[in-house]
Amino acid sequence: TKLDEALAEKDEFKMASTAHTLKGSASNLGARRLSVASAKLEKAVKAGEWREAADFLLTVKIEFQRVEAALFTELQKT
Repeated sequence: TKLDEALAEKDEFKMASTAHTLKGSASNLGARRLSVASAKLEKAVKAGEWREAADFLLTVKIEFQRVEAALFTELQKT
């Protein structure tokens, strides 16, 4: 939600900061694809490439859903 809001507002700080946080969290979880997508999003925003940022945000959302589903599956095993 924060990323969507930041994109709509073209808030570079909010977008880059949130992407950076997500990148680290994903890395800590071992969610490499989500971490890489978040890094690309952060880089695009810092370069002022908002169209690319919107594309990377879509990738981040897809990867986030995959990670969320995998975590949910793991939780069901316990």
